[in-house]
Amino acid sequence: MTSDRMTTEFLAYVAVALGEEAVDVSATGVDLTPDGPRVRYVGVPTSMRPTDRQHLRRDRALAVEACSRLVAIRWRRPPAPLVPPQDSYLRLADAYPDVYTSPTETSAGWHALLVMAAEWMREYGPPQGFVAQQVKSKFGTLRFYYSDDSDDPRATAAAGIIEAVERISRGVCEVCGAPAKLRTRGGWYETVCDEHVR
Repeated sequence: MTSDRMTTEFLAYVAVALGEEAVDVSATGVDLTPDGPRVRYVGVPTSMRPTDRQHLRRDRALAVEACSRLVAIRWRRPPAPLVPPQDSYLRLADAYPDVYTSPTETSAGWHALLVMAAEWMREYGPPQGFVAQQVKSKFGTLRFYYSDDSDDPRATAAAGIIEAVERISRGVCEVCGAPAKLRTRGGWYETVCDEHVR
């Protein structure tokens, strides 16, 4: 069943994003929305430990929300997940010029992740003066270098979205977008699923 695959994928992304705290998160169903099938969830960890800072609670919640949104993008056209386009950097620049102000330098497998980030950011509107200087892979995870007018209230929302997307990228295959692991090979870092290990 496709909804089972969606919830399994969602929980795999959450496991990487939250580590041991992912045990608190469970999927309660899948809702069909105009943006794609969204996984409903409960149990986002919010407990504070003495070493935690206040923003870490927000980061956990945003990371889980990003996982649900990513599944929606990947499964917009069931019964199979999105096949990443090889010209991802061109499609992103064409579809989201207000977010990707310069071409991305990532593998095609992160296409759905970057679409999700752009669509989520558009809900708030990119902050005044927003410029994406570079979007690339570094040590096998997504890095989003940008500038904006930090006085714009939307800057906080944009920063949270970007942090969440970078956080979950270490669990998204750079080749196909499926749940993956960060791996090292001959001094190189890559995030790939079992099927795309070289």
